[in-house]
Amino acid sequence: MTEALQAAIGHMFMQLKARRVIGECVASNAASQRVMIRAGLRRAQLPADSKMLGPDGENALQFALESADWQLLAKRQPIALGKK
Repeated sequence: MTEALQAAIGHMFMQLKARRVIGECVASNAASQRVMIRAGLRRAQLPADSKMLGPDGENALQFALESADWQLLAKRQPIALGKK
């Protein structure tokens, strides 16, 4: 799953020229959190007064990766570019 996400992120930055990629998951979904972290996303700091909720009203978390950070990651880890 991580490789698929890395390939999708690479496509978003390289082909679609995105400046930032954002991922969200419910707080109880530890597996999704691990996949996003392994793909290079980091937990986003949201304002204290904002509260994201998932589809069932459960707390949600947001993760993000900036283009500049992805470029640094891709230099160290070619899989981030979608290449093995």
